[in-house]
Amino acid sequence: MLAKDLINNNIPRLQLDDSVVKAKQLMNDFKLTHLSVVNEKKFLGTISEEDLLDVEEEKIPIELIQEHFNTAFIFDDVHFLNALSFCNKMDSNIAPVLSKNGDFVGVVTSTDLLKAMGDFSGANEIGGLIMLEMEPIHF
Repeated sequence: MLAKDLINNNIPRLQLDDSVVKAKQLMNDFKLTHLSVVNEKKFLGTISEEDLLDVEEEKIPIELIQEHFNTAFIFDDVHFLNALSFCNKMDSNIAPVLSKNGDFVGVVTSTDLLKAMGDFSGANEIGGLIMLEMEPIHF
């Protein structure tokens, strides 16, 4: 399963002219730690809730805090486990997904990734097994 198969189209994205207060409200409503910022189809980065909480004037557009944008992303053709690793490394519950030509495709949420992981591992199947390997010294 690839990242593009798990795109969640219900997650909003921000535009540069959106206010800090709007971004905070969307994060609260959707229970997100980060939101993607785009200009048409061009991905500009993600902004974190922590960065927004540090802003004193909430009515300013997020364009004025672009220095806080994180420009990390994944491509749409990566395996979903890479997206899971991305969320873990970035301490984010979304992974922005871009096409090979650089267009913003959408985001994958950690919740959707966890569901895919359950399907992938067979943990939701009756009689499914999870095998753990450990060295004999750790018994």
